[in-house]
Amino acid sequence: MGLFMSAEERERKKELEQKQVEQFKARVKQELTKMKEVKPDEAERIHERVKELLKEPKLPKDFRKKARELGKKLECEANMRQTDAEIQLALNHAKMDRKKERSQCITEAKKYMRKAVSLGAPDGYRNHASALIENVMLTGNVSNHGKPTRAKPKDKNEPLENRAKSDHDSLFHRKEKTKSKKTGDDKGFLGKIGLS
Repeated sequence: MGLFMSAEERERKKELEQKQVEQFKARVKQELTKMKEVKPDEAERIHERVKELLKEPKLPKDFRKKARELGKKLECEANMRQTDAEIQLALNHAKMDRKKERSQCITEAKKYMRKAVSLGAPDGYRNHASALIENVMLTGNVSNHGKPTRAKPKDKNEPLENRAKSDHDSLFHRKEKTKSKKTGDDKGFLGKIGLS
């Protein structure tokens, strides 16, 4: 039947196919715009839907390629945002000395960081995120608010009396040494030549 179609029917069929292609493109673009501000799990689900939509053979190859790249990039960005959010939350927990919550946030941050790296995060992102995580791990539990620790136990001895000479005494003795022994005056070299 397709061989005996009139030119008008072929034109109508071509227009219908073009409409379908435009509808698929619109759906793909709509799904991709949803990915910009969502959490990583939702971004992953949307990315899978986009991949399914892109299996339509009528879509142009260059559109498919760009949509795949954009979907991957947006999912990566969602994981990077979540990594940063988890690191910040872990830092807040570390400042409040909540070790359990801090550890949970660090575990989540590492998970999202690995996912972002696998999706093609920029060079150096892994090192940067790892350094931030290490800083968070070193934060907190530093001061014990005056409580004795194993490193600084409570002092059992009474404090010693300060028996050192004061600065005033040492200055006084230095002045006496500069006086001339013969004359007893305090003029020194400039006084001898008449310039004091």
